[in-house]
Amino acid sequence: MKLTTERTELNLIQKKDFKELIASFREENAVKYIKHLQNLSNSEYTDFLENKRILSENQHLYYWVVREKETQKYIGTMGVMPYLGSDSAFHIGFRISKDFQGKGFATELGKTVIDFVKNKLKHQQIFGLIMEGNIASQTLLKKLEFHFLKTDFNTDYQIQLETYRLIF
Repeated sequence: MKLTTERTELNLIQKKDFKELIASFREENAVKYIKHLQNLSNSEYTDFLENKRILSENQHLYYWVVREKETQKYIGTMGVMPYLGSDSAFHIGFRISKDFQGKGFATELGKTVIDFVKNKLKHQQIFGLIMEGNIASQTLLKKLEFHFLKTDFNTDYQIQLETYRLIF
């Protein structure tokens, strides 16, 4: 399942992407707000990515590798995943490489993925989960017209998560 925006291509994760993704996870502050991806070994990252690849292949979730159309440079990842284990609701996730932050890519990608959830998956809402203190993601979700719903302690990750929702 390939998606495109004006400046990007989103392709579902493949094994050939793993090495580049693992290197990107190791960039300074790359996973600052993704606690479960912090301080993992290459083997643990590979297992995480293989799980995302298999689940994407089977359409249980969608984990895209994002590249610039013209240059094919790696921009980041986008995901649409089950919301807290639900089969009937999804949440959106972003990770944009430092070189591409602040250039509107996340907004562009968010609009495309929201359209995918609304028109292809036929859902009436999507959630955003943000680790408390992640101001950039809060700003992005508000720009995409998500509304704050609640703050809860997530026992799986042992962190405070803010939940935002967009109803179509």
